[in-house]
Formats: sequence, C-alpha cells, structure tokens
Amino acid sequence: LYGHEWCDKLLIKLASGIGNLCILKRLKAYRLMSDRFLLCAFMEDGEDAYGKSALVELAIKDMIKSVDHQFNIRLSMTATSLISTMDEIKHKPLLQLLEMSLTIAKHNADRGHFIVADDTHYSHRIDLASISQLLLADPNYFELSVAIQPKVNLTGNITSFEILLRWNSEEYPDIGLQEFIGLAENTSAIIDIGYFVIQQACLFLSQIPLTKRRRVSVNLSLRQLSDNHFVTKVEDICDAYKIANNLIRFELTESMVADDISLVAEKLEMLTRSNFSISIDDFGTGQSNLRYIHRLPMAELKIDKSFIDDIIDADGDYPLVDSICAMARAMGLTIVAEGVETYAQVQYLSGTSCDEIQGYYFYRPMPLSTCLALINEADTVD
Repeated sequence: LYGHEWCDKLLIKLASGIGNLCILKRLKAYRLMSDRFLLCAFMEDGEDAYGKSALVELAIKDMIKSVDHQFNIRLSMTATSLISTMDEIKHKPLLQLLEMSLTIAKHNADRGHFIVADDTHYSHRIDLASISQLLLADPNYFELSVAIQPKVNLTGNITSFEILLRWNSEEYPDIGLQEFIGLAENTSAIIDIGYFVIQQACLFLSQIPLTKRRRVSVNLSLRQLSDNHFVTKVEDICDAYKIANNLIRFELTESMVADDISLVAEKLEMLTRSNFSISIDDFGTGQSNLRYIHRLPMAELKIDKSFIDDIIDADGDYPLVDSICAMARAMGLTIVAEGVETYAQVQYLSGTSCDEIQGYYFYRPMPLSTCLALINEADTVD
C-alpha cells in the first residue's frame, strides 16, 4: 500500500522541515543519504552543547509528528560536541563516530535513542559502536565464558547454582559486562548468547554425578522471550545433554515483568508447562505490580542485594527484609537472599523464612572446573 514513492514524498517533507529548523536554530544541514541527515551547530563559548542537542532532537520529533499522523516514525539521532578546532576535525574520524553511534541508536529495542559523544568518551564510544557492529555481523564473534556460583541453605550446604556470563576482552578491556550485555540486547545478539549460557549450564550438569545434580539458574532477558522458538530450543539443548528440564530455572528481573507483562506471562506459562521453573530476581528494586507477580508462575523470589546490604547487626530490625520474606512465604515461593557477604547477615537471615543464601560469604563465582571439583570432592551438597 505504501511503497518507495510514498516514502520519498515523506522524506521530501522532512527535508523541507529540517531546512526550516536550520533557519530557526542556526544550524547547517547536509544530506548524507536518502534518509540520513547531518546537522552542524556552531557553538559559542559557554553554550550548552548537550542542551542544544536535546532541543534539536525535540524539535525534529515534533516535526515528524506534524508531517504524518498515520504511522509511528521512529527517530534515531546521535550527536557529538567533541569538535573545538579545525585540527581536531582533520584528525578525528567524526563521521565514523557519528555513524557508529547511530548504529547503537537504531538498534535500541524500544524507541529512538539519543546518544551524545564528547571528548571524554570518544574512545569509549568508538569501542561500544564497534562492538555493536561486530555483534550485528556475527553474534558469535566474541569468545565468552561462564562462571558458576553455588547457593547454600542455612546450614551452609550447596543446594543449587547460578550460571553467570563472563566477558573478558583483550581487544576492548575498558568495556564492562553490563555495557556488553546492553549492546547484545540492542542488537538481538543476546538471543544467541543466551542459548550459549543455557548450553554451558547443561554441559556443567552433565559432568556431575546424577545423585549430586542440583538446579542451575540462568538469567533471562525480555529479548530472549521474544524469540518464538525459545522454549523449543531450550528443550532441544536439554535433550542433547540428557538434562531434565526441572534442573533449569530461569531468572528474570522485576523490571522485565513491568516492561511487557503479557509477553512475559505467556512465555513463562509455556516454560513451566515444559517443567522449567521461574525465579524473579532483584526483587524490591523494580516497578512490577504485586498483583501481576501473583499471576505469574513463579517458584522463587530473590531478595535484592541492596536490602541485604542494610543488614549490619544480627540482632537489628529490618522490616523490609522481613516483609518480603513473609509475602514470598505466603505465596509459596522459595526465598533466596543474594549478595550475602557477612556473618551478621547470615545470622539474621537464619532467623527469617529464607531458604537459600547466595553471596561471597560462602562462595564467589568460580570457573566450571573449580565448581565441579568442589562438588565431586565434598559431601556438602544437599
């Protein structure tokens, strides 16, 4: 119904609007491609480059709304305030920076994304954009690894595990794990990375004697749930390693529930019908409605580390922790306290209805081989 001719007419209207905007905002406009424009603003000393960029973004979004009301046209915009002299223009790949940053913006999962790059973040931004492009080209480009962190009961015996993604890049040493995961989310590479982590969890379990196998928790993202074949692929991975589905538990954050309750509920029901179990992670930090959580097929609730950090005295009063435990117990959920690092925290939690403890006090995340040796040599697996 709407082809190239309609799109061309729309772009002509947008180009005309950008021309008028340039007059109002004292900008210089260049058209790089049919749907890509470069706007240059010459800043006076003391002017707020970030503020001006944001105002231009708002003006363009308003203009897009006025041009067409039938469709939700998404704006992807990136900006740089790193130029101060002509020498810098000659020696810094400005267009490359903008193009790479725009790649991140265009692949934001939810909406048009505005990125500002400046001198202090120049190299960092280049690295992020480069990683993003590499993930788009090949989600398996980077060599990733995993670590295992045991969870224990109140007597200190290992009861389950969590498998954690690890990113250690010699090529990009300044990029942290959370930044990498964010890029993987935006480029959909997280789907393949997620399958890699599940595969590693099954590989880990396959090397444990049957009598000592315990559940492994795997972190889950909303983007993974959007994959229509997710449940089937997870089942296939478990079958390939001869791992029972009930030994895999998926952890999702409270904010994920709030982001798309309908998608989350549908996919979690499918997972539980296949005998996988579900945990809600970082509880107490998100925006989810307790009524929604009650509707979801949860088996476990993890108390966020920020609440555990508040526990400094075993004899103290910590009503938030007590309330979360009481609520979870009333819902029939297993209760896990994460980020436990001190003896006082362990002592206090032993007086609550908490079932499991995860944290540095007992075990730090460790390589799979180290954890396998721990399991095979010890009699502390319940």
